[in-house]
Amino acid sequence: NVLGIVSLAVYVMGQRVVQVAMQILYKSYDNVVFTSLSRITEPARRELAFREAVEMVAALCFPAFVGLAIAAEPVTMIVLGSRWADSVPVVTILGLSGVPLALSIAHGAAIMSVAKTRYVLALQILFGCVYFPVVFLLTSHGPAWAAAAHTIACTALVPIEIALVTRALGTRVTAHLKGLAGPAIATAAMAGLAILAARLTTGLPDVAQLAIVGAVGASVYVAALRLFAPSTFARCLRLVRGATNRTGGTPA
Repeated sequence: NVLGIVSLAVYVMGQRVVQVAMQILYKSYDNVVFTSLSRITEPARRELAFREAVEMVAALCFPAFVGLAIAAEPVTMIVLGSRWADSVPVVTILGLSGVPLALSIAHGAAIMSVAKTRYVLALQILFGCVYFPVVFLLTSHGPAWAAAAHTIACTALVPIEIALVTRALGTRVTAHLKGLAGPAIATAAMAGLAILAARLTTGLPDVAQLAIVGAVGASVYVAALRLFAPSTFARCLRLVRGATNRTGGTPA
């Protein structure tokens, strides 16, 4: 009722585009984080395993969701069609929410791995305390503002999640942040040139624009990650090679 039927449809359709990306990216890594950490009891090994897990989550999800936000217009036009052009701002803003949400899922899995369920409950209550007042204040301004309310709430919780997950695991905040630094810097570099590419290709067919922006973004991200976080780049490369071998079979 606050948004109105048309605005609600615009929001839901934009949300659907982002949810598809989230389902693809979030499908299994929360189980991987939970399983890997629940088997480790030594504090030093757990800290290293958690940092590497968060590092991989960030390396995958940061560029994917920031890229989705930047390429929201051609993605929306291709997936939904031109009649849903008003959903583009929703896709942009909810795409950005994928960054803190990716961390939240990893944090929740890590906390559950040491059976600190009360921390997860506390985070859910805090999310509601932030989200519902913000959505009440912003939703009347339109679907993009409703999307902003979700993004604000997800982002506001991240510092609290970091404090709780490091306490639950007995790890250091600095180690956690160190795992995020490389992917964050590489994503920032990617975003700058991808935005420039998106502006320069305005007016091209949607598929062509998406292909150019995607190619520029992917190339810059890989180069920046290799430059600023070589250890993260090496781990990503091993992960890709391992997945390729499992899919195609290891050559004899």
